[in-house]
Formats: sequence, C-alpha cells, structure tokens
Amino acid sequence: MPAIELSRQVDAYFDFIVDLKGAVGQHLYGPLQNRYEQQVSPAQTPEEIGASFENYLPYQFNSAVKRKAQEMMWQGIIEAYAPYQFDLSQKLNQLHPEAGATLQLDPKLVLPEYLARHEFHIKPGGYYGKGDLSPWMSLLGTNIYFRKTTANYRLQKALAAAIPPGNYQRALDLGCTTGGSTFALKMQFPQAEVHGLDAVASNLKMSYQLAVEQELEVHLSQRNAEDTGFAASSFDLVFCYILFHELPSEAMRRVLSEAYRILKPGGLMFCGDVTPFRQNEPWRSYVAAWEVENNGEPYWREFLEQTYLPDEFKAAGFQEVQEFGVGASRLSPKFPWVTLGYKP
Repeated sequence: MPAIELSRQVDAYFDFIVDLKGAVGQHLYGPLQNRYEQQVSPAQTPEEIGASFENYLPYQFNSAVKRKAQEMMWQGIIEAYAPYQFDLSQKLNQLHPEAGATLQLDPKLVLPEYLARHEFHIKPGGYYGKGDLSPWMSLLGTNIYFRKTTANYRLQKALAAAIPPGNYQRALDLGCTTGGSTFALKMQFPQAEVHGLDAVASNLKMSYQLAVEQELEVHLSQRNAEDTGFAASSFDLVFCYILFHELPSEAMRRVLSEAYRILKPGGLMFCGDVTPFRQNEPWRSYVAAWEVENNGEPYWREFLEQTYLPDEFKAAGFQEVQEFGVGASRLSPKFPWVTLGYKP
C-alpha cells in the first residue's frame, strides 16, 4: 500500500538524514575506534570503555549528532505526514472481505504496561502513540534508520531462509508489527497457514493492508505474546524477529513458555534478534550500548549483556538448542542473531 507521495523537498530532507547517519558511522566512529585500540585495553567491558570516553569531546560530539539525527528523523516524518492524516487513516481502515488475508482485532486487550510506558527508538508515542499515524511512521522510520537497506523485507527474508527445513503446516509470527516478518515467513513456506500476532491494533491494520496488496494469505490477530489464547500444541513453527530485546526478562520467559505450550511435539521455536554483546568485540558492544540511554532501548543491556538465550530456551523445555548469526546486514556483521530450539 503506497503511502501519500511526498514532495521532492521532503525526500531530500530524509536523504540528508540518511547521509548524516552514514557520516556518523564512517567519519566519526573511525577515529574513536582508533583511540580505543591505542589507549584502551581490548579486554575491558563497555562500562570501562565508557569511563575513558565520557569526557572525550569527539565522542560527545558524535553522540550528540547521532541522537539529533534520530530526533530530526521522527520530527520530519510527523511534519511530512501531518497534512495527510485523514487520508492515511482512511487507507489503514479499509476492509477487503474478498481477500485471503484476515484481520481480528480485540479492543478489550490490555496492552503490556512495560511496552506502553516507553518511547522505543525515541519514536514519539512509542508503539502505541499517534494512533493510525503510528504504523506509517514506523514503516518510513525503519527504512531511514537502517539507511534505506531494508527494502522488500530483505532482512526478514534472510532470517526466514535460515529456518531449518521442516514440515511446517501452521506457523506463528510473534510481535509482527507492520507485517514484514509475517510476509517473509509466508513467502518462505507458501504451503503453511501463517499467523501474525501483535498487541497494537494500528500495526495489524497496516499488516492487513500490505498483505492484501501483495495477495498474501496470512491471518492477523491482536493478542499478547505472553498469553496468545491459541490452543496447546497447535503450531509447527513459532517465529519472532527483533522481539526479545524489547521485553524485560520476566516477559521474555513468559513468551518462551507460551511458545512451548502452543507448539506441537517436534515443533520449532526460531528467534532472530540483535547480536549479543558476548559475540562482539568490546568496542562494538560499547557502541551498541549507546542505544540504552540515547535511543529508547530500556531492556537492551539486560538482554544483550546479561541474558544467555540458549539457557532460557532450555529452561522453557526446548531441546537441541542452537545459535548462530545470519549476517544479513552490512550495518552489523552477524545480525540477525538466531536462537532456536525444538519441543520434544
């Protein structure tokens, strides 16, 4: 579903943001990394590295530019779309009874408090704010944030392609947001009955419109991933993409337990997320930890630094647990990082 066509002036503004983000990485991080390699022991933790950089003017400037670029991105998107809010809402709320895709909303669903209270990625309103404008913001913002490297669900397709072969007749995507991961799952396993779940109604409306446009028969429903309401032993595959780093550890464990409950014996739980710090060099982990205080990632450090996901899978009952990097992003060498396990 194409968005409102934006002016060349607006496109040029977003091109500037993309270039600014690129400049931060190319021209500012290089000298900082050189200083780290020359003056800081490679064995140090991100916190210890930070202590040597926090008062270093080039780092402070780098951090300020990166944060400002993110703020400018969101403000630019809001201003670009504001005149068209009515039309965007109309597009989002169209129904297509003839389509193969289905949409089930639950206005009584209680949204998870730990998600509702944070503005993730410093997006105004977070996942739930800005109403029908929110998913439009997410689609454009994600593309700009990743410097226009996410077209045609490239990362989600690479992750889905890494799923081990199997007889997947019924598959579920947890936290599908605007649908890219659900569509990649359906494209990878066209014979499967594919479901996408999210807690946010506007995200699901966008997923539905995009599914109809692409003639993808997926089934979207507003549910909490911690308590889906699906029958026990009813799926062959449960899948999630960049979900767990957005959850506190207690919620992540409840999601894993729920995934185990709804999987059939022999079913696969397959998770793709941000690369954990233990798989990175200390400098890269330090750079990644910037997201915690500066880019609205309250559970980032807890998940990437303190959580060993294979153990969490085993504690939930999964066996044959494995982990590996897909390496589909030029912005992060091992991303997405996969953890998988089978229900015995």
